[in-house]
Amino acid sequence: MFLRTTSAIALASAMFIAPSAIAQDTNDNPMATTMENGSAGENPGIVSLPDWHPDMTADNSMSAENIIDMDVIGADGEDIGDVENVLFGTDGRALSIIAEVGGVWDIGDTHVSIPWDDLDIDMAESQVRVPVTEDNVDDYSLFDQELIGAETASSQIADLESGWFSDAETGPRVWRASELIDDYVRYQGDQSWTNYGYVDDVMITDGEISAVVVRPDTGYGGFNNGLYSYPYYGYDYGWSPGLTNYDLPYDEATIRDRQPMEMQNSG
Repeated sequence: MFLRTTSAIALASAMFIAPSAIAQDTNDNPMATTMENGSAGENPGIVSLPDWHPDMTADNSMSAENIIDMDVIGADGEDIGDVENVLFGTDGRALSIIAEVGGVWDIGDTHVSIPWDDLDIDMAESQVRVPVTEDNVDDYSLFDQELIGAETASSQIADLESGWFSDAETGPRVWRASELIDDYVRYQGDQSWTNYGYVDDVMITDGEISAVVVRPDTGYGGFNNGLYSYPYYGYDYGWSPGLTNYDLPYDEATIRDRQPMEMQNSG
């Protein structure tokens, strides 16, 4: 029991390491020696950026940031609440929205999880239509939904000093869009991870993450203004819930050659 407690304290303490201590030497990073033409040539999981141009203007492409705070319209056509978050699985697929509903009902405000396939999202009207009524709201309980059952209940402990392919966790779990949005973004510098900007948004296409949108910080390298899209690297790659950095497996030259994106659904 003592050893288990000591390990838990040590791992929990690692989660509060100052950002300056997170920088990592490329010699400790297995991706550092495999960069070729903007991607890790020896790793098929890394996308070559010059060849990757997602269509963010398509009607089936949605901004997670814009979905959050949308009005929730119930089955009876009345405004019953607001979207608070989007839940994703370990494979990057959108599983559900978390919404606070019920203010117009006798039950008062309550949080529900509504499966993604049950949603009718209208980006133009900034509304999400759902099959929820006062009579069936209990069917959408946060704790009854299978998708946030045992996996979510199992807490994750991540080693914040690690970068690509070396994070330590208790197991995969469902995660919220807000856990990735606003995370710091880094790219592979000559000797260490280099600060680049932050995650501005997560784009969803056909119910799956199609891109991570980055807003560069002019304080780090003087990159052009605008938003830039990059492939989503999550579980088994460079990010998982609990990490404060989203690490891009690209060098500075590749990052600088990237052109700002055009998108119609991101604020």
